[in-house]
Amino acid sequence: VFGVEPTLARAADRTALDFLDRNLLRLNPATLTGLTRTVGTETLEIVKTDDGWQMRKPTMQVADEQKVPELLGRVGTLAASKLVAYAPKSVATYGLDKPHATLTLLPGKETVLIGSEVAGTGERHVQIQ
Repeated sequence: VFGVEPTLARAADRTALDFLDRNLLRLNPATLTGLTRTVGTETLEIVKTDDGWQMRKPTMQVADEQKVPELLGRVGTLAASKLVAYAPKSVATYGLDKPHATLTLLPGKETVLIGSEVAGTGERHVQIQ
C-alpha cells in the first residue's frame, strides 16, 4: 500500500465528460463572412462585403470594422468552461429546446444555440449544430 499525491485521486474521480475536448468551434475568424444573431423576434445580420462589414438587419448600416472581427474571433474559437451532458435525451433541461439566442456563422452555417443560465454562474448552456 502506498500513499500518493491527491492529484491521482482527483483524476480517478473524474467523469467521462471531463475528458472530452472543450473546444466547441475551431473556425478561422478571417474566413468567416457573416453572422446572424436572433434573440426572440429581433434579428441582427452582419455580412462581409467588398466594402467591409455591413449590417443588413435590423437596418442597413456600416458595421464597426473592429468590433465585428473581435466578435467573430470569440465565437469562432468558442470553448466550454465545463461539459454538462453528452447526447442528452432532452435539451429542454438546458433551455435549448427554445433557445434564448441563436448565432449562425457563415460561410459554413455553424449554429450556436444559447440556452438557459447555468445556475449561479452567469454562464449559459450552449449547443453547436
